[in-house]
Amino acid sequence: MLSEHQVVCPIHPMTKRLLRDLGEQGLLQELQPFFAPESATIPVSVGDDAAVVCFDGDLVITKDLLVDGVHFSDQTTEAEAVGWRAGAANLSDLAAMGASPVGLLVGLALPGDTPLDWILGVYRGLAHFGVPILGGDTVRSSQRVLSITALGKIQGPAIRRNQACVADKLLLTGPMGSARAGLELLLYSEQGEQLSQEDRQVLIRAHQRPTPRLDIPNLLFAQTRRIGGMDTSDGLADAVLQICRASGVGALIEHQRVPILPAVRTLAGDRALDWAYYGGEDFELLLSVDPKVAEKLLTLHQDFTAIGTVTASPEVSDDLGVLLSLERSFQHF
Repeated sequence: MLSEHQVVCPIHPMTKRLLRDLGEQGLLQELQPFFAPESATIPVSVGDDAAVVCFDGDLVITKDLLVDGVHFSDQTTEAEAVGWRAGAANLSDLAAMGASPVGLLVGLALPGDTPLDWILGVYRGLAHFGVPILGGDTVRSSQRVLSITALGKIQGPAIRRNQACVADKLLLTGPMGSARAGLELLLYSEQGEQLSQEDRQVLIRAHQRPTPRLDIPNLLFAQTRRIGGMDTSDGLADAVLQICRASGVGALIEHQRVPILPAVRTLAGDRALDWAYYGGEDFELLLSVDPKVAEKLLTLHQDFTAIGTVTASPEVSDDLGVLLSLERSFQHF
């Protein structure tokens, strides 16, 4: 059932119209069905200089940019998947802070020869999550760029990277390396001949249509108020290292406990653990919690896996003696 501010994702007939044929006002008319209607929680939606949103709790804000040729390409990501991944990336950041979504702002920088169908596909991907789209901006550009700002709310303490304590257990909410494997299949279609069609689609979906873990924060807060954590969008190694650095602790990872799908192991072979550590874009959560809390959470949700322990030593490694490295994690510069 849709809430009062959710909109049904409209279906548009295929068209060959280009952005330059529409102009900015014509584009806004085409996008109007995607925007949130006015309601008790959104008394002013699209149509004025800014939206007005009413909610209780603290405001949480995050922003991501997706650039053609860096974050997506026509070879690996159809338009709807571009919008889906853009929404997932931002909503995952909200989940990592323990927040629930309030709305999205969408910025588009596009060449004039961008097909209208591509733009509408992006919005269909964004609309999948049922989070109100409150407005945004469109500008002319020589390259396709998608900028998403997500607004969230939180009541009580946020999940923070600096809240890990010695002896905490490190929990993961899902498997690692799947998005990296999906990208491999999209880039090199001849790969993975030994995989079933179902396994191939699972991995490709992990890359193109990830699921942000918005289901996790309420479960966590029902058990504890001190949670260290972040999402794994830049890889598991990055998440462990960032949490440890912010908290002034170290960690020991049990490599055999890192959840990796059998299909990823089949495709990656001896690179599977490396893909789990450094592949990125899985959008799961890594959490540092008291051992007793961890034990309880493991019984409450089958997706949780305990993968290691927070240590007093500043060293961050696994039980193979491999030091984890930020330098091997994804960085733009």
